[in-house]
Amino acid sequence: MRVSNQSKTNTFLFLSFAVLFGLAFLRVHMRVQTTLIGYELGKLKQQESSLLEEKSQLQMTYAKITGKEYLSVLSRQPESEIKDRNPLVLSEL
Repeated sequence: MRVSNQSKTNTFLFLSFAVLFGLAFLRVHMRVQTTLIGYELGKLKQQESSLLEEKSQLQMTYAKITGKEYLSVLSRQPESEIKDRNPLVLSEL
């Protein structure tokens, strides 16, 4: 049984188009994934920025709480007032 030249040509064209379609699909998939990763990276950078700002604020609060002036004011107050006070609320002093 012989396969005609027309059938071989059709098979070759079909396989060529199938490979090209697969490669095109792969390229589109990679571009979409790259875009999604870029969006995620942007969100993570924004989160990093807000966390660094929060860290800075917490360091400032820590410095105020452990500062000599704050501690000397605390040492002059009755113990009952100190226990009731939130240590992060510095405006009470």
